[in-house]
Amino acid sequence: MKRYLTLLWFVLLLPVMSLRAAEDGTTLKEKIEARRVSFLTQRLDLSPAESQVFWPIYNQYRKELDAVRKNKKEIVEANLQSMSDTEIAALLEAGFAAEAKELEIKQRYYNEFRKILSAKKIAKLYKAEKDFIKIVLDEFYNNSQR
Repeated sequence: MKRYLTLLWFVLLLPVMSLRAAEDGTTLKEKIEARRVSFLTQRLDLSPAESQVFWPIYNQYRKELDAVRKNKKEIVEANLQSMSDTEIAALLEAGFAAEAKELEIKQRYYNEFRKILSAKKIAKLYKAEKDFIKIVLDEFYNNSQR
């Protein structure tokens, strides 16, 4: 359960991270996103024609999901102790709406991806995204335990 909560925290936090990384001036988010592109490119084995069409669509997909996840992060971080039941109920409803919006985005972009990729490559994409998050989290855990 703790690992799941950490994963949820990481996924929600990633879109809004602006921590400075090493001496080259790139942010941690930029470094992670560059690694994501490299990782997905390798895992999906996209042809040059597929890549040219895929990446702009995928980047827009990530942008839309990040916006919804940023909203979900704000909901998760709300101070429940200072809220009334009515406010908490409204917050929960907003959380459900955000989850529904996330699902709507995923379904809409599945149809966009389907125009350019086989179902097998789309399945590889979804698996590769999860694998990437797991790898980054494992590195985070290993670095934080040093």
